[in-house]
Amino acid sequence: EMLEAMGLEPARDREADLELREQVIQSANDARVLQRRLNKEVELLVIDQLLREDLLAPDADRPARPGTVMGIERRRAFVALDDLALDLKLYVSDLEARHGCRYRMEPAALIPSDPRAPALRIGDPVELRTLGLDPGRRRFLLTPVIPGASRP
Repeated sequence: EMLEAMGLEPARDREADLELREQVIQSANDARVLQRRLNKEVELLVIDQLLREDLLAPDADRPARPGTVMGIERRRAFVALDDLALDLKLYVSDLEARHGCRYRMEPAALIPSDPRAPALRIGDPVELRTLGLDPGRRRFLLTPVIPGASRP
């Protein structure tokens, strides 16, 4: 456009410019979608390499990985691991199945109906233990262990 304005290049057809602009935008959008998909696959691979080995050990010998509850949503909690720049998700449906009680969301917390089940609050320390793998949903089943509490 600058060369056109200076008279060093002939003016291009406005329709061709608009068409090229749409192609550039579509290409950028396609690249963003692909990058998101690649990031997700890499994250899943890292999680798989970290947690799959846990499943080879008996339940009682599986490590409890320290982390911090960083976020709470209606259906999941996000835990940032202390030893690795990685966030893992705890799903409310898995917590409810594991502990046999309902969880309700409060501001910045997931509170169980059974006081023996672990509550999760943003900022709290928590340790995660690997219970299993759900290949259909491509996720590991994790359980929180509150530091200092006995293991279930």
